[in-house]
Order: sequence, then structure tokens, then C-alpha cells
Amino acid sequence: MSYTCPVCGFQKLTEPPRSLTGGGSSEICPSCGYQHGVDDDDKGRSHAAARDEWKRGGMKWQSKSAPPKNWKPAEQLAAVLPRDGAKVIALTGCTRGCGRALAEFFTAQGQVVIGCGRSEKHIAELRSKFGPPHDFTALDVADDEAVHRWAERITVTHGAPDLLINNAAVIAPNAPLWKVPVAEISATLNVNIAGTVNTIRHFVPAMAGRGGVIVNFSSGWGRGTSPDVAIYCATKWAVEGLTQALAQELPHGLAAVALNPGIIDTEMLRSCFGSGAVNHPKPDEWAERAGPFLLALTAKDNGRSLDVPGA
Repeated sequence: MSYTCPVCGFQKLTEPPRSLTGGGSSEICPSCGYQHGVDDDDKGRSHAAARDEWKRGGMKWQSKSAPPKNWKPAEQLAAVLPRDGAKVIALTGCTRGCGRALAEFFTAQGQVVIGCGRSEKHIAELRSKFGPPHDFTALDVADDEAVHRWAERITVTHGAPDLLINNAAVIAPNAPLWKVPVAEISATLNVNIAGTVNTIRHFVPAMAGRGGVIVNFSSGWGRGTSPDVAIYCATKWAVEGLTQALAQELPHGLAAVALNPGIIDTEMLRSCFGSGAVNHPKPDEWAERAGPFLLALTAKDNGRSLDVPGA
């Protein structure tokens, strides 16, 4: 088995990089000279810094042995390093609806999408359509340990995200509160609230060192209410309050924003609105407005409750 160097993309390391496993690998990458298990412990020399050093040095082969015939440093670097000026965007719930539309929009714009979703089939489709440096993982955001492993791996291979979008959400079938099955209540609370908390907890430590924006998707039902969707309303009101408190806690350079995406014709909306959902924009139309709006957010927006313009 061979492993990929997270610095230069060389694909024939004999040991997994230490920070991916917690093991004790001290292998030196023959391509870029990064010593895994030693340099990983050097907090002052990140993978991004090592990549920059390697690029400044002309991306030369570091070993005395001859490079493999298929050694193409520029291509390897492109596979793990975003293009200059591109943002790394961690996006939950990327397999359908608004999340899928955003993934399509951001990749088309040259951004790097790090997505997750519960459907292995849809994740496989995204991997097939969008190769490296994009990355798609099948996981449930309500599973804290799975989110931890995901965030740990991504911060090694791609660095801290510039933009973390907590989009993943579910909704219980329309019903008065006392008629909603307990399993539906638990699922909605776990994904919409705990899932948002999990990604924040595991990405913020890496983001704190370089800045970025955390966008927690709220809803019109996070600022108002309707009958038969009480549990969903409760979760989105919670997202609003959580985001306000988080904004007060974040270190300088980071921002937390609660975003009402608007009313979009998604599967989730159809479960509530029925055929009336077709009177609202399709996800891809919505993403044309939401995408640029999200990319324009900065640390100055910290603590704001915003709406996607025109949605």
C-alpha cells in the first residue's frame, strides 16, 4: 500500500503521514523533503508553509535516487493545493438540495469544496464528477466522532477551511408537536443542532490560527413560526441563538453568521409545502445568488443574522 504526501501530492509514501493516523511515521517524502512525524509536530511550520517552501525552491526532487517516471510535481501539487486565490469551503449536506447546488456553483467558480453528506451513493457521484483537490466524504454530522475524524483529515490535506457552511438539516413530517414520533424529534434535534455544533467544535481550532467565516443555515422558521413544524422551528431558533453566542466567543479574525437561505424548491420544502414548492426558485437558480453572497462574507460580518438577497 502507498500513501499520498499532504504537502506535495507525491503518491508513493510507504507509511501513512503521522497526523492522519496518530502513529509514529518519520518518513521523509523524497519529493518535497517533508519529514512526517517530525515536521508534523512543528507548530510553526504548517503543511501550507512547507508547500510554499517547496514551490519557492522550484519543486525539485529532494532524494539522491532518481524520481519515478511519472513524477510530475506541478500536477501533484495541483491535486492537493488550491489554486492561488481559491477558497477552501467545508460544506455539510452537500448531496442534495441547496448543498448540492452550492457544491456545483463553487467548483465551477474555481473554489475548493470539502463536502460531506449521508448518502454514500451521492458522495460517490460527487467524487466521480469532481476530482482532487475537491474532497467528498460520507458521514452523518450528528456522529461527533465521525466529524472529528473528517475535520482532522481535512485540516491535514487542505488546511483550515476559509468558509465553513453548516447546511445539513432534516425536518420531521408535518404534524402537531404532540403527534410527531420521538424518533423524528431526535433525528431533527441531532442533525440540525448537534450536527452544527460538532462541525464548529472540530474546525474552529484550526480556523482560529488563520481566520475565516462560519455560516450556520437558519430559516425563516428560525425567526418566525408556523403550525406543524414546531421541532424544525425549535432547531432553527436554536441555530440563531447558538450563532449569536458563538460570535461573542470567537477569536479575532473569525466570524459566525446565521443565514436565512430563503424559500427554495427542495425535497425538504416539498415535504412541507407539497405542490406549492414549485412556485419557488430551484436550488441551482438560488445558488447563483447565494454563492457570491457567501463568498463575500468576512470577519466584519461576525454576529450578524442575514438573508440571501432576493431569495
